[in-house]
Amino acid sequence: MTFNNKYLFGGKLNKEEKIKYFEKLKNLYLVTGKEDKYYSDILKDLLRILYTNIDKDIEEYIEEYKDNKYMAQYEVLKKKYENVKYDASLSSFLNDRILDIPEFNIRSLQIVILFTELVRLTNTFADTTMKKYFQPNIKIYDIYDNIKLVWDDYKKLYNNLLKVDVFKSLFGQVKIDFTKDSGITYKIINNWTFRNIKLSRIICYLDLISPKEMVFSAAHEIYYLGIATQMEWADGLEVTPFEFLHHDITHANNRGSNGYNAELENKFILYLDAQKDIIKLDSKKTKQIYIMLFMIMHESMSEYLLTKKISEDIHFSSLYPAFITDITKWKNIKSHGSLLPKELFETQNDEKIKLYLNDSFNLLKSIWNNFLDIKDIIPKQVEIESKQVKIEPKQYKFLEHIWNAAFGVNI
Repeated sequence: MTFNNKYLFGGKLNKEEKIKYFEKLKNLYLVTGKEDKYYSDILKDLLRILYTNIDKDIEEYIEEYKDNKYMAQYEVLKKKYENVKYDASLSSFLNDRILDIPEFNIRSLQIVILFTELVRLTNTFADTTMKKYFQPNIKIYDIYDNIKLVWDDYKKLYNNLLKVDVFKSLFGQVKIDFTKDSGITYKIINNWTFRNIKLSRIICYLDLISPKEMVFSAAHEIYYLGIATQMEWADGLEVTPFEFLHHDITHANNRGSNGYNAELENKFILYLDAQKDIIKLDSKKTKQIYIMLFMIMHESMSEYLLTKKISEDIHFSSLYPAFITDITKWKNIKSHGSLLPKELFETQNDEKIKLYLNDSFNLLKSIWNNFLDIKDIIPKQVEIESKQVKIEPKQYKFLEHIWNAAFGVNI
């Protein structure tokens, strides 16, 4: 098996376009204090990029399956897509209108549903997975069968989604409760605004975003949800674009419902950058750390691993859920394998991959625990310095750099 991104989704952007695309995404939450129009214009640019790429994908589908017995249905779907774009031109793209994240998400979700319908025509396996994916109580196929009827009508789709618990987090900050009788319930407690972007979900191209960038955004409580245009891999099987999106939303919601310390996580990321400069944390080791951080955040293990010191008794092989440590997933480019270095993935060697993952977790554990030690020690060192107690210049320089980088406070 060779390493390539054939199976990864993200449109047909070249490297330079991908960099610009992600910079726009980051500016939504890193640039503060601007007028709403600034952020709205970013979303409009991202939506234009999406439609431009989807135009190409649609044509490829038509060309590839032009002799297919479902050709007439393809043409119907293409016509509905043209109507979706036309509707957006009459509302979302108007110069004097503010495009917000909920509307942007629904426009993106329309594309996800469009390609779910396309792959169900071209892939018989897609229909079978729609009937058995996830636990039966989620009834994802019931959700889909309801909203697909109105996918090309923005207002109707919007109103339908507001009634579906799992999708409420697209519209604002939600409170997630679980009881034995009612199961998981979602209640919108704060409507989304550009002034309150935390806990936002943004439907976008995912293969443009590295594990480090995913971790960085999650530490800022921003969660990227994937747009797929074909069958993709999630939790051990191939799924349709809609199921993949549902899978991503579920992961984001699960993290939101568990105890985690986003402020501490964010400080750790800044601390890692300081470590990189001072103790020569090279790019390979940095990547190892971010792969582990991504898996911990994605699988909602932050509450147990990133709020206190990680016990020496905890190792990679003991992490939960079990499929995190399933080496077959790491040997699959459609699953965790896309996170591995190319050279390692291409070996398809169980022992080498296990060693890499164990080393990665141990490296994260060591640096995380050191971070917590320094975090606790520095105030004491500052107090000692104020009392004229001598600290070696090199040691003080190190502490000062770490403290300033991680906590934004001068000592």
